Amino acid sequence: MACAADAGGGASGGCPPAVRYGCVLLSIQASLWALASLGAVAVCADRANWQPAAARGTGQLAWYVAASFAAVTLAVGLSGSSLLLAFRLERGRNGARAIAVVLEVAMTFFGVLVAYYTASAGAGIIAILPVFAGLGGSVLSATAAIALLGRKARAFTRMGARTVTTER
Repeated sequence: MACAADAGGGASGGCPPAVRYGCVLLSIQASLWALASLGAVAVCADRANWQPAAARGTGQLAWYVAASFAAVTLAVGLSGSSLLLAFRLERGRNGARAIAVVLEVAMTFFGVLVAYYTASAGAGIIAILPVFAGLGGSVLSATAAIALLGRKARAFTRMGARTVTTER
């Protein structure tokens, strides 16, 4: 993902590395949420076994359908909002940096929660991948939040890509 300011070729050097890193991380998170939506459909479909409602009871099948719909809606919403925020951040929109910092701090705690819950579930060696994914994701998100608090990232989102394109 290239910063919109880099296309201007102005003297200010374009998009700072912190903003570029935040954009890439938000795009990766959007991809992972999209994959999570597919995983939610697969898990809920497996739980429901797609048996007729008469075999399980209407209430239980309706619960699985509702849970599947809610999980997919949440994951698709998070994916779309992360991608939209990445585009707003790369263009230097005014409030995008603050929202990205809040989102990355929340994702830091979410990653730690996933790692803790998975490690404490007693799944043994099988749990190592989700634990490392949660801890690794939380480190990446914390790094993005700290980087976006820097002076160059603040200046870029205050002035945005508008100042770079006017210097042509």
